[in-house]
Amino acid sequence: MGITSQRAYTQAAKDLAKKVDDVIEAKVGNTLYKYDKATENILIINGRNRKIKTFYKADHGLQSFKKAMQDHLKVLRNQQPRRI
Repeated sequence: MGITSQRAYTQAAKDLAKKVDDVIEAKVGNTLYKYDKATENILIINGRNRKIKTFYKADHGLQSFKKAMQDHLKVLRNQQPRRI
């Protein structure tokens, strides 16, 4: 990513949060996912309070974005109470 400071990291994440062109957005539970097709950066934020959970460069492009959502969905499914 080439980001060398916490301030630059936070600003880059906020910039992606605001970006509307050339991005893919999705929501799993209360978590929002955003993928920048041009930079292959992934932003994951809390859907309730909009706090940044993580922001990183995808290792495998769109596949990394899909995997992040699938992994979170598995966690949510495991947290569901089981019916007796």
